Amino acid sequence: MKFYSKHITINTNERVEFIKITDTINEIIKKSKIKKGVAIIFTTHSTGKVWINEYYIEKLLKKDITKKLEKFATSHGRR
Repeated sequence: MKFYSKHITINTNERVEFIKITDTINEIIKKSKIKKGVAIIFTTHSTGKVWINEYYIEKLLKKDITKKLEKFATSHGRR
């Protein structure tokens, strides 16, 4: 069984931010030269999230999700 591991760092500029990493992940998979298998993508940061979704849906939901996250953070004493 082949195995390939790659660590990437993603910096954010906003309190709530969505960053598309599809191209980065595809490039890592291509460099691995593994043709069949599973890609496991995760975050080690407690407030970071990996969200898998269709791009057109993502564009429609970004504003709504951002509002909900801001409302949640504000209602829990964070500003």
